[in-house]
Formats: sequence, structure tokens, C-alpha cells
Amino acid sequence: MVPTPEGETHVLGSPKVFVAHGTKDDVITVDRARQSVKLLRELGLDVTYIEDEVAHKVGILGTRALKTWLYGALGESL
Repeated sequence: MVPTPEGETHVLGSPKVFVAHGTKDDVITVDRARQSVKLLRELGLDVTYIEDEVAHKVGILGTRALKTWLYGALGESL
């Protein structure tokens, strides 16, 4: 994403994005994560979003989802 001098944001290409967030995160609230994902989707990005009942870390559900996402995004070359 590239910000313009006018404050607009333009997406370069069609990147796929993976976001995992803990519902018990006290550093970055889950609402903030959800707002960020909403903005990315409004910009036309293909976003996979996973929530897990963890704090400020990636839990087992997020790790498993990331593995599946990477295999889908990169194929069997992993």
C-alpha cells in the first residue's frame, strides 16, 4: 500500500494478506484488528482473518491456519 500526499491509499498489485489476532490481546485490541481487516478488505485486498482466544501472540489455531494459508498461497513448494 502506498499513501499519497492527499492522504489516500493505493494498493500495489493484488496481495493476499493473513491476519491472526488474539481476542484477549491487551496490547492491540481485537476491535482495532477487526477495523484494520475491514479497511484492508475495503481496499480490495484478499484477507484471511483468524481470531484465537489468546493474548498478544499467535496461538495454535492461528499457527494452523497460517500453515494452511501458506500452502494455498505458495503451493507445495514449502
